[in-house]
Amino acid sequence: YCGSNSSPNLSNVRLENNEAYRGGGIYCGYNSSAVLLNIFINQNSAWEGGGLYCSQSNTNLSHVLILKNIASYEGGGIKCWNSNDTFEYVDLVANISNKGGGISLRSSNSTLENVSILKNIASTEGDGIYCNYSSPNLLRVSLYENSEQGMYVNAGNPNVTESNIFYNGTGIYNYDNSSIISATNNYWGHSSGPYHPSQNPSGLGDSTNAFVNVTPWLT
Repeated sequence: YCGSNSSPNLSNVRLENNEAYRGGGIYCGYNSSAVLLNIFINQNSAWEGGGLYCSQSNTNLSHVLILKNIASYEGGGIKCWNSNDTFEYVDLVANISNKGGGISLRSSNSTLENVSILKNIASTEGDGIYCNYSSPNLLRVSLYENSEQGMYVNAGNPNVTESNIFYNGTGIYNYDNSSIISATNNYWGHSSGPYHPSQNPSGLGDSTNAFVNVTPWLT
């Protein structure tokens, strides 16, 4: 538990088989600035944030594996609320939740760089990523083999670039038809590009809906 205004540094730690209401493995609270390096977060459970819960924090994760955690509501691997966290070289694998199997972002403008999000499951929305009133920046993210949706945007304006998005079925779905989100210069699992109803209706890669800009894409 990382309390308000705390700045802990954790490295070379294993957090396994723990349970809490929020943050089964770790909870980072108000105005905290935790630095987590070389951490293994495995098979923890919570209502929100099975592996990690960040609340109004500036948490920094690097070289972290978040594996097989469960949240009954949101964020099987990670739940961020009103936070500006940074994730680099983080793997989110086989986590399970109702929303946001891998990670759930609410009112959060987090940065994800060189992150792999794979084989996560959500029973409703966002097997890999669930995004609500959030504008995260995703750079060189691998988003693949999640159950049905790589990323579900309920509201917000994320930016996704130089990333690999494939074998999710639906790569990115933007429910918020008031804005077009940017997902350019990404590889979608096929040289023909993603299926997009107007920009690329013959694409054989992962699909998007009309409220995602996919042009140009990588082949």
